[in-house]
Amino acid sequence: MTINPQSSFTVSSGNLCYGEIHNILTGGRLPKCSGLPSAKPQDSGTVTSQQLDFNVAAKNGTWNCFELLNNQSKRVCAWFLCHSDSDPWEQVQHILRVAGSPYESDFGSRFNDENTEEAKVFVINRYDWGGYDNRSESEFNFSDEAEDWNGNGVGVADYSHAEEVVKRWKGKPNAEKEATENGIWLHIPSAEYLFGRFGFDESGSDAVSFLYFTDQTNFTRTTFAGQSATLKKFETPEEIFERRLNEDWDFSGIDHLDNFTNQSVVTPLSERRGPFNKSLHLLTGEEIQHLFEKLKSEKKISFTSKFEEEMNDLLNEVLLSYLDKFIVGSSANSSLEQAASSLFPKHEQKNTVDQFLYDGLVEGANSTVGEEFKRKTKEFLGERLSQNDAFVSGICKGMEVLLKEVLELACNNARDGSRKQMVPQDLRFAILHDEELMPYLSNSKVYWSGR
Repeated sequence: MTINPQSSFTVSSGNLCYGEIHNILTGGRLPKCSGLPSAKPQDSGTVTSQQLDFNVAAKNGTWNCFELLNNQSKRVCAWFLCHSDSDPWEQVQHILRVAGSPYESDFGSRFNDENTEEAKVFVINRYDWGGYDNRSESEFNFSDEAEDWNGNGVGVADYSHAEEVVKRWKGKPNAEKEATENGIWLHIPSAEYLFGRFGFDESGSDAVSFLYFTDQTNFTRTTFAGQSATLKKFETPEEIFERRLNEDWDFSGIDHLDNFTNQSVVTPLSERRGPFNKSLHLLTGEEIQHLFEKLKSEKKISFTSKFEEEMNDLLNEVLLSYLDKFIVGSSANSSLEQAASSLFPKHEQKNTVDQFLYDGLVEGANSTVGEEFKRKTKEFLGERLSQNDAFVSGICKGMEVLLKEVLELACNNARDGSRKQMVPQDLRFAILHDEELMPYLSNSKVYWSGR
């Protein structure tokens, strides 16, 4: 594929300064950076940013500049810079695989991390540059309309010529900052949130490419000027899901649990039950599917066959952990009403899980749950609980209610993810985000960390 550049400039100092005009000035006054920068994200209130030096090691020689256009409007929506020795298509594809737009699916890394370091890509986000870093800003009058301070342009300039280039650009509107022999201004009209990505050579010594885009850039509709191929292929939600399955994506949801910040609902490690021997499982896959059939006609959601065994294991583990924590030690010799009131104290609140569990236990003698389900439950409770058939039947009825509720919410999660198939994370999130289910079903080691 032959891609023709719109302009070019020269790097002679082995280093490039970048950013909005005052950022470039800052970069030219700081010591030269060498190799792949090590900026890491830092939280400051509600904003996560990375401290930048606004200069990077860059390969000397000619750098070509390419307009990236929206293939519908034909307007500039991004820019790409690439050393003349490098293939622009390969370079931009590499960057997008590693750290693309955070507004698109499968964008890779949001910040600089182990993955970007390994792939030799340096990530710049909206809060890292521009007005969010005010060093050297006092030397410009951004209240002056001539400066066109609307946040829709960044520039790059050879380190040795940074101050010279800044003087040529100072006071000019973004759209009128002309390219020079040693630098170029990249203007995207009406842009607000600005992002940059430097691609480095295989050794990580020198940058050889730079992608500049905004929150409005849609790479499935973006092409090099004069080309028809978009930088990313458009995929339907179903196609994205199938591709992720083939790529062995992690659909467990465990990483999300590990990063969950509300520690008040996280079960301490010492209180988690299991994993139990699978021979103790209460329900077979067929029995779970039988319960699930009652929901499928409405939700049109099915288990993903690849994860069916894992999901059956998870559901059984949370039920066994529920029995182990809440039911073992309760008195089956008391009346069903007394036992139910003790176990489910909030049962008087209408349409709550406690009410449904209470009703299930009280009506235990009339329960229609399967005999095998009851037998396995009695076997698990064993000598720890008197063999009261009505009590066990009622407990099984309650677990059936819990299971149906989890499956119902998991179906909603799959649908919200534009999927027709359920995955393990749908089950985990169904429990995590329901304040009534969470206390009863989050006491399993398998729930928190898998088997």
